[in-house]
Amino acid sequence: MIPRATENTISSLLRDELQGLGVKVQLFPRITTPAGSREPDLLCVDAGTYPVEAKFTERDLVQAVAKVQNDYLKHHRVLGLKGGFAILYPEELTQPMPPEAVGNLARKLSFKLIAMFPPEDPRPFTVYEGRLQEVAKILSEHILFPLSSIGAKGEGPKSFPADCV
Repeated sequence: MIPRATENTISSLLRDELQGLGVKVQLFPRITTPAGSREPDLLCVDAGTYPVEAKFTERDLVQAVAKVQNDYLKHHRVLGLKGGFAILYPEELTQPMPPEAVGNLARKLSFKLIAMFPPEDPRPFTVYEGRLQEVAKILSEHILFPLSSIGAKGEGPKSFPADCV
């Protein structure tokens, strides 16, 4: 079982990174949707509203993608959403450890980010990988500058490292 404090700590670290990049972020907000009450890990609000669901396992990541699609993006017009994200936290962070150790390790490990958008949005469903700071930068580009985040071939933010998946 993943200790709740560790998951909250990692989500807080991501929030701090995003805020440092100028993104307005709510941690564990409650959202009322046509599918019922939901509590995403983060809700980013700037040039649009974007829920973020975070998980620790690939199996749960698939569920997070489905949740973003079915609970949020399906109702994007009603909810005023411009997109949504699912993030896979590194498995190494599932071990109980002091918050300082989580922070240090989180900045060294690789995260997976899946960006999803409504059908009428030209940005494609895209998967990225990178350290916490890199993932926060990609999120901020999608959230703060949604149209300028589309690369020349429509593959998402241009500034992400070439080793993205």
